[in-house]
Amino acid sequence: MSTSNPTSLRIGMSGSLSGRKYAILGRVVLGLEEGGQTWYWNEFFLKSSEGAEATLVFEDTEAGPIWRFFEYFEPARPFSVVEASRIRSGTTVEIDGLSGVVDRVDKSRVYHIEGQAPEGVEVGDLSTYFNVDMKDSTLVVSWSGSEVEHYWGQNLPRSQVISAFGAAELPTRPSHTSALASNTAQRSHSGSWTSYITYGLLALFAAIWFFTKLPSCSTRSSSAAAPAARALPERILQLGSPYQFDGHDYSVKAEFLVEYASPSHIRHGRLYKLETYQGRKLTIIEGIETKPTELSVLNEQSIEPALVPSTLAALRPGNIFLIETESLSVKQLFRLRIYSLNTSTGGAATLAETRYGFTASNAHGNSYHLDWDEKEVAFSQVTLIKPSTSSR
Repeated sequence: MSTSNPTSLRIGMSGSLSGRKYAILGRVVLGLEEGGQTWYWNEFFLKSSEGAEATLVFEDTEAGPIWRFFEYFEPARPFSVVEASRIRSGTTVEIDGLSGVVDRVDKSRVYHIEGQAPEGVEVGDLSTYFNVDMKDSTLVVSWSGSEVEHYWGQNLPRSQVISAFGAAELPTRPSHTSALASNTAQRSHSGSWTSYITYGLLALFAAIWFFTKLPSCSTRSSSAAAPAARALPERILQLGSPYQFDGHDYSVKAEFLVEYASPSHIRHGRLYKLETYQGRKLTIIEGIETKPTELSVLNEQSIEPALVPSTLAALRPGNIFLIETESLSVKQLFRLRIYSLNTSTGGAATLAETRYGFTASNAHGNSYHLDWDEKEVAFSQVTLIKPSTSSR
């Protein structure tokens, strides 16, 4: 591992975030182990002239460099160590009148400290934490020994970090190579999912939409951990294998490796394209749900008039929009990156494609999935199933 500073932020710099001026007092390198690999990130320890402490997190991910800002707070009823230890992924948590679902429980370790660290933090410290998706922000609860700390976090666009700390050059693309594949910036375009070359103004707008509107994807401090992308799950469907759904017999024709980034997490998964002998098509995504063993079955719907990407990109969680005569409510924004393809005929390709989208639901509780590039919109109804019911 390298403990060198991957950014141009330096101890002694000062800048304004969340309406308060902070000075950078130190940098802490943390990591967590997942799937036999250790993921590292940097946390800059900030302190205001009034003594308020905060953490600015920088992490290189397959989605690109991500900045997050976390502030300590004391809830009206804090978690005890015993209560926090009982929390599991999928649990609904309430705090200060707000509720959300826990999407990660993990442990982090301190590997390096430069300058001053938060009080009590030392190299080798091991902490446990959980993240809660609160829709407009992320709650992080972390503990080590008998002390429990609570933090609110949010994502920051790169431009805001530069504006806060001066015209510092900051990374614009990942510097690491993950266990899944090489840097996406070096991957070529090919296959039926690579029909476009550039995104133009729409892609720029979509990127700004995603990075400025999504709340935090992870945690805060040296007593918590910035969650790395969840590792690729074991393959559930096999290329060329039969699959039965809704009374139809399908065959798996293609498999894409994808990265699914939402407000609270980044997950790697597999997107399968299936087809019947008669030409009926189906899409299944594995690994993007809270439970990695659940499969999302997407039945694409034809709609008139066609949806326009620029119109959808203006929507936010909670907004209501019409599909023909039905009202749908936007639930969660996401970005889908597609970076590898294998086919049942032996074909393979390296891709570098990005689609933006959101999930939605109607008054009857039905779930939908909308995603788009600069040319087209895909609208699908979503059904969640378990592998035991998915294949013959």
